[in-house]
Amino acid sequence: MTTQSTIATAQHAIIDGLVDCEMLIAELYHAYGVLFPEVGSFWIAIGHEEETHARLLLELHTYLDHGHVFFNIGKFNQESLQPVRARIEGCVRAARSGKIALRDALFAACSIENSVMDARFYDTVTSNSPDFQRVAEALSKSTEGHVSAIQNMLTAVINEGGRKEA
Repeated sequence: MTTQSTIATAQHAIIDGLVDCEMLIAELYHAYGVLFPEVGSFWIAIGHEEETHARLLLELHTYLDHGHVFFNIGKFNQESLQPVRARIEGCVRAARSGKIALRDALFAACSIENSVMDARFYDTVTSNSPDFQRVAEALSKSTEGHVSAIQNMLTAVINEGGRKEA
């Protein structure tokens, strides 16, 4: 196996891990949509956007297959993603059990969106692929929008005294 193919194989695995995290976040937001029907459309819309993030990340496989590489992506290996994944899975379990208040769900979502995986990946990783920047900018802008929307909802809930419970 050549050095380039070894690098590509490792980078494919990292991309798959990032896609899995985005899909877990989508699953979480869909669970919040069910748990909090009064703001369900908010959560469902953001969940669909997380699915779009996953599809955009899947495009990165094509770049690798065409001989492009990513720089600094090794910082997001499976070991570094595992705590993020575990946190999201815990939030999904709490949502499915109905044992989380809307305010806490919003705090958890803010934390996840600001996590190392979402908040810094698109600023840290670069590529020799000219198309990578388009994907990175789209993902970064969307994530920033999520943070803003979730923070606005959290502020509204706090201002209402946190009584927007399911």
